[in-house]
Amino acid sequence: MKETIVQKLGRWAAEAELSELPPEVVEKVRLQIATAVTAAAGSPWHEQSLAVLDACRVPGDAYVFATGDRLAPAEAAFVNATFAMSLDW
Repeated sequence: MKETIVQKLGRWAAEAELSELPPEVVEKVRLQIATAVTAAAGSPWHEQSLAVLDACRVPGDAYVFATGDRLAPAEAAFVNATFAMSLDW
């Protein structure tokens, strides 16, 4: 099966080294992470996001920004996105 653009981007991101990226990109990535963490911690939808966390409880090593929980990578990504995106609506 042909690799999708999302799979290509994901593979590139997983294999990229911070030292290989231009300083402007590193700065933007850090700003985006800081914004997402701040949004997650201060979200008025925190309770609903915690319900998503409870529904996704698969043990792993990936970090959930707002709570410090550790989940499997896919579940942690989903929960972190739920927290971070909750302020966009």
